[in-house]
Amino acid sequence: MRTLLWSYLGWHRFPGEMSTFEVRSFFTLSPQDRQRLRRRFRSRAHLGAAIQLGFLRMTGTTLDALDHVPRAVLEQVACQLRVPTPELTTLRALYRRRATLFAHQAWACEYAGFQRPDSVDVTAVVEALLAGSSITLDRYRLARQAREELFTRRCLVPSDREIDEWVRRAIHLVELEDRRHLDAATTVVQREGWLAGLLTERAPGPITLLEWLRRPPRKRSTKTLHEEVAKFHALMTLSPPSEIRGIPPELLRAYARRMRRRRPTKVRQISEPRRTLEIAALLTVLTARQSDTVLRLIEMRIAEIWRWAQALARPEPHPTLPSDLAQQLAHAMDDPQLSDAAFREWARSVLAPWKPGARSTRRTRAAQARERLAANHRRIRPLLRILIPLRLQGAADNPVITALRELKWCYCEQWFDLYDSARAPIGHAWNELIQTWDRQQAFRAFEAATLWAVRRGLRNGSLWLPHAEHYGGQHRLLLSEQRWGALRSAFLDRRSLSSTAEPYLERVLAQVKAGLQAVEHAAGTGDVCIEDGRVILRDDPAVSIERGDADLLREQLYARVGRAQLPDLLLAVDGETHFSWELLGRQPSSPEELVPLYGAILVAALALDSTDVAMMIPGVRLSAIRRASLLLEEERHLRRANDTVIEFLQAQPLSQQWGRGFEASSDLMSLDVSRHLWLARVDPKRRRHAVGTYTHVLDRWGIVY
Repeated sequence: MRTLLWSYLGWHRFPGEMSTFEVRSFFTLSPQDRQRLRRRFRSRAHLGAAIQLGFLRMTGTTLDALDHVPRAVLEQVACQLRVPTPELTTLRALYRRRATLFAHQAWACEYAGFQRPDSVDVTAVVEALLAGSSITLDRYRLARQAREELFTRRCLVPSDREIDEWVRRAIHLVELEDRRHLDAATTVVQREGWLAGLLTERAPGPITLLEWLRRPPRKRSTKTLHEEVAKFHALMTLSPPSEIRGIPPELLRAYARRMRRRRPTKVRQISEPRRTLEIAALLTVLTARQSDTVLRLIEMRIAEIWRWAQALARPEPHPTLPSDLAQQLAHAMDDPQLSDAAFREWARSVLAPWKPGARSTRRTRAAQARERLAANHRRIRPLLRILIPLRLQGAADNPVITALRELKWCYCEQWFDLYDSARAPIGHAWNELIQTWDRQQAFRAFEAATLWAVRRGLRNGSLWLPHAEHYGGQHRLLLSEQRWGALRSAFLDRRSLSSTAEPYLERVLAQVKAGLQAVEHAAGTGDVCIEDGRVILRDDPAVSIERGDADLLREQLYARVGRAQLPDLLLAVDGETHFSWELLGRQPSSPEELVPLYGAILVAALALDSTDVAMMIPGVRLSAIRRASLLLEEERHLRRANDTVIEFLQAQPLSQQWGRGFEASSDLMSLDVSRHLWLARVDPKRRRHAVGTYTHVLDRWGIVY
């Protein structure tokens, strides 16, 4: 009943994700609510008009579009309330006088217990917006959060203009607070040099430093590595803030996202303090991304060098005795005239040349690869010269940092003879080559050992760059001891976990014991057969054979739904959710504007190119699909469109049978790409160049991210 009264308010608008739930609640009124509604209204005509008006307001329909309300819906509601179906003329005649509408609204507010927001409520909403702005600065999401907060406090939702004013006020307060944190973390000289440095033109070509830094890496090559390293050094010359205490990383990425697609000529037009905040956030995010890109390229280059060395290694055969010599030994062994002492003396003299080869051990492929790398420094030394100026960091006693420091001194002094007391920075396999008499070869082996130790350090987190995110070190991946001590009790309470591991271990051991008993019982009955340590299950008809009525149910379901083509499905979902409105930021004006947008969605969802999709859709140009694809790059519009589709899917009764909507799963999917892409890997299963992407799916079968 309260839902019906709340929807009856003429100027109220519900949060977007509650509309479908409210429409469903319309048909589930209890008999008590229906009786109380009959007592409050003076006539059945007024009651039917109120029901119709509430439905119109819930579905976003205006009074001028009453003919679009389904007649079956009005009949169903009137049947539940036991009133005659209201006519459209009755509703128009009833609310032709505005005072009647206002009186009904005031009565509904009083009966439902809602009131207009006062100063305390506005303050609480602004505080909620300040808390929510630590994650996002999207005004659409903050406005929806404000409406939800007002609905929780049982306040009437004002007009969109007033809510937008609250959102602007909260964002302005957040920007002022973040600017104070930025001023405390940086100096005035740093902040004044950022804008001038980013807008300077870079030779060759009329391109600014900002545009050059925003360019993604090209194909995987040595030239790309040098270019990305040059970008890293250019960013470091601008003195970007490594860490701004008080500003969450999510908020920094939100600030930087605004500058990602903005033209350099528009940067000077941004007002303060937003301009300095966005530039600082952009420099911080770009430095983190560039550090990860450079280190990932270096790690991939090291792997390529090692694969090259291992490809040249060949397995060494065992030393074999010639067949004629073996026959001579066999004849001499069977000769009765030859004594044992004479046979031993003769065999020793014959086998003397084969004795050293029989005692020597064969070199493994890894040893051959190490020798190949120590003999060829043209691939290793240039990479070390790139790596040393990056100033990798590690623990104080890290031998890799010490080795890099020694190599830097040797390169500066042009000294390529290794000192006698040198040891490999990691492992003992390289020490044999490092301790050889040829000190120049030992120096090359020391370089190769250091480069391999760098790769291992980057992978296990013992080496890091302070600005990097993925290669930020182990100390940044884990919580600090002080923070974990403060958050441990709240984490255990939220997860309903015990403070010690004994109850968990007891539960796991009990489950293991019960499972073993079940296996023993199944083995005794013959359902399970254990052979050579393998558990073989007998075919169980209750599990392996489908139910007999499943085919009939499937046929009935398919017969009711029918065959649906993908274009029809796109149009149907768009008609229910209006996701194209969210992508465009407005209502579409013509079909010629929608068809390229659907084509861009197919390009993003399928392993097809824009040219292939343009050829599949008659009358659509390739340039139109590419322009529509730019809309999908805007994260805010894409997120809104995705949210509308997910909300529509979760509102379906069938999806509620699959899960509660609070759990999700993800799996790696291989996306085929060009082999020239710098992130391309060879898929071990299909032996094709691809990149891995994770698709997160809700338990209600909605792709959430």
